[in-house]
Amino acid sequence: MATVTVKGLVQRDNGFWYARTRVNGKLHWRSLGTRDSNEALTLFEGAKAELKRSAFRPESKAQRKAPASRKRTERVDTVRGFSGRWLDEYVAQRRRGDGRKLAEQRLNDYILPVVGKLPFEEVGTPELRAIVARGTKAELSPQSIRHILSDLRCLLIYAKECRLLTDIPSFKSVMPKIDEVLPTPLSKDDLKKILAAAEHPEWVRSRNQVPWRYRFTIQLAVLTGLRWGELQRLQWEDVVWVPFPHLLVKKSKSGKPRRVPLLPAAQDLLKGEQERRAQWWKQELDRRSTLTKQQQSKLARTAGEMDEEFVVPFRAENPCSFVDRIEAKTGINWHFHQTRHSFACFWLEAGGNKGTLQEILGHSTIRLTERYGRLGDQAVAREAATITTLY
Repeated sequence: MATVTVKGLVQRDNGFWYARTRVNGKLHWRSLGTRDSNEALTLFEGAKAELKRSAFRPESKAQRKAPASRKRTERVDTVRGFSGRWLDEYVAQRRRGDGRKLAEQRLNDYILPVVGKLPFEEVGTPELRAIVARGTKAELSPQSIRHILSDLRCLLIYAKECRLLTDIPSFKSVMPKIDEVLPTPLSKDDLKKILAAAEHPEWVRSRNQVPWRYRFTIQLAVLTGLRWGELQRLQWEDVVWVPFPHLLVKKSKSGKPRRVPLLPAAQDLLKGEQERRAQWWKQELDRRSTLTKQQQSKLARTAGEMDEEFVVPFRAENPCSFVDRIEAKTGINWHFHQTRHSFACFWLEAGGNKGTLQEILGHSTIRLTERYGRLGDQAVAREAATITTLY
């Protein structure tokens, strides 16, 4: 721990500040959720008062009359007694806003009603199966039940790190089985229809939006296999031509940088895009020079304006807006992540290696790559037609 600078305020090795107080002779901690010392000082008094309210609750009249052996106490070595600490110290620091809410909801709705009163040592396979049964009764999907069990396992692992228990029950036998879903790549005919609909004049809401921005983005995704977030962060300085043409993905889902080689079609696409965009931008600047200052200011605030340093010429948190419009226009039910599946399947159909594909997609295991990329039915049929006999 770091040095205590204020009585009752402690900064731990992870950098976060914690409020410290004694209630009924016991020491209580609560994360303030900040690494800033000034903000921690501001929150300290309110957090200290909240700690006292949550840690000490006056007994009811019935509880005072009950014998000491029957009085209910909150044990620290129970799942319920430790759950608050897990939420404050672990979940608050390692998960985002929606993830924190989901963890608390799963805990309150499915975990604590079943195992909340139990000490850690009494949580075993029967209790885990009871949680599964509760989720099944609520008509949750197998994936949602797996998330609930994963949260309980995470809580127990953190309790073990805090030296409150020694062994953790096995979760493998109770995890619901999830049917394997085959990859759904876009067929070449569907891809042609989607690209044709992606460059429609009706979608250009203002003249300072690049008319072909959706078509270019979909083409680049299919030719590189990049995720949506990776495409949004890709800059022109990340397009490297020496010693071999490739894209440098600095921030991926795994947190590790990787290089994505550029196929000849992707090279032509990027080179043509640079020339096309430079010409369009020159014409746009010439047009803006004739506008008044008020009109120029309005253009600068218009959403969708091209950012010259980024490869994808528009910023958006997710592609749902234009995907839905393309779906309505073509009648093809699709989602943007299918472009990544399509790249993997097209790569294998062209004779590419699975190991190389794993490195390009940034997968940690070859098993995940095999789920993404499989030969399509047409490719299997063509291969089978070339084999006349087996013996």
